[in-house]
Amino acid sequence: MQLSNILQKFDPVIIQLVKLFENKFEDILGTLKTKTLIEDKGGGDYTYSFDVEIEKLIFEHVRETVREIPLKGEERQYGNGDSPFLMVDPIDGSTNAKRDFPFFGTLIAYMRGKEINNTEGAVVWDIPHRKIYFAQRDLGAYKYSLIDKKLSKLEIKRLELKTKYEKLYDVTPHSPLEAILKLGKYGKMRHIGTLGLAICNVAEQSLDLAIDISGRARMVDVVAPLLILREAGGHFIIEPEAPVEPNTRVFYIASWSEELLHSVKGEIWEYRGKKENNT
Repeated sequence: MQLSNILQKFDPVIIQLVKLFENKFEDILGTLKTKTLIEDKGGGDYTYSFDVEIEKLIFEHVRETVREIPLKGEERQYGNGDSPFLMVDPIDGSTNAKRDFPFFGTLIAYMRGKEINNTEGAVVWDIPHRKIYFAQRDLGAYKYSLIDKKLSKLEIKRLELKTKYEKLYDVTPHSPLEAILKLGKYGKMRHIGTLGLAICNVAEQSLDLAIDISGRARMVDVVAPLLILREAGGHFIIEPEAPVEPNTRVFYIASWSEELLHSVKGEIWEYRGKKENNT
């Protein structure tokens, strides 16, 4: 399966975003060398110089190769207009990137409206592992390795739900304590520090669940990877579904198994937004 052959059927914006990460790899890595703190937003949320530089690089590349399209970034907005637009989290997992902990990436959603169902395309770059995930509505989801140039289609396979000890779920430790205790019966907890890549790992079925009901997650963290999961055949619930704006706070549960998704929802959804676990 050749990347160029698959990309022929995709929207030009998605094509150019994939090519950006494929061809400008060293440029983006270069921005990560400068880790100047620009802003402390509170609650453990920080902006570094690489966040701003990567947003700018994405906007300029799309403007030069396709057309000028508004970009709504985590840090600022480029261009004018409401639709279509790109929503960008330049580095999801900024603290990981700052400390060279190898779980962080760039998330881009291509939107044709302000609801989840208006997500037209998505590109996610797992920077440390040199992987590009991309998807377009009704055209499927794919993973491309920059290391061995291998392209594979992401397709959820029906697996037998295993014992609780073999299932893995990623949940923020800020979630309500009651929910965390109830999740214990489902398996082993992980939190890799990047919501977007956790959802992509669900699409690959290396994780069984990705969850955030703490009230800290934002739309920019999840809208792109959720399309990748959906196009791979996975399932999710999210509240609210609009507006798709970078700082819209959301609750969600994502899984490759619809059965597991609804089982977990029945256990913990009522606790969404409750006071953080500070114990």
